[in-house]
Amino acid sequence: MLFFRLDVQLVSLLSVCYWVFFRCNVITVIYSAQNIRFKCFALQETSSGIIVFRNAGGQRMYLLLHYQYRGDYWDFPRGNIKDPETPRMAAVRETEEETGLTVSQLRMVEGFEERVKWFYRFNGEPVHKSVIYYLAETGIEDVRISDEHVGAQWLSYEDALNMLKYRNSKKLLKKAENYLRKLEDFKV
Repeated sequence: MLFFRLDVQLVSLLSVCYWVFFRCNVITVIYSAQNIRFKCFALQETSSGIIVFRNAGGQRMYLLLHYQYRGDYWDFPRGNIKDPETPRMAAVRETEEETGLTVSQLRMVEGFEERVKWFYRFNGEPVHKSVIYYLAETGIEDVRISDEHVGAQWLSYEDALNMLKYRNSKKLLKKAENYLRKLEDFKV
């Protein structure tokens, strides 16, 4: 992440705009009476994934995968979008690669699409990561995890919420659960 603190009276606005708009992919501008500060994130990565759930004995269970890449944590299936895929196509492909669940074994829940964003470093460079998540139901309990993961578990909403490490993932699970509850209320 590059930080620039520019005294507005000393720097030509045109040269600043040129640098910011032609050299950065993601820009945040913070303005105060004395100065302007630009945050520039040079690399951008977009992925997509699916929050997979199933019903077991009247209880909704969520699938979490155990990641040990760049840390030790549990999260939802996801992966990078490849050209010419749409985010939804990539989400289905990645879910199949990471869990063995095929498109015919997933029933996508229409109307749910959530984007989460965060930042991380790769080879010392800051990366702005954006992930689009969908929601899908399956009737399949047995999953086949890929080499990218060291485990998988079906967990109740409460247990999954406790197992998730990152705030973005916890918020995402809450949104998915609330969305499904609203759909159930609508059906009644």
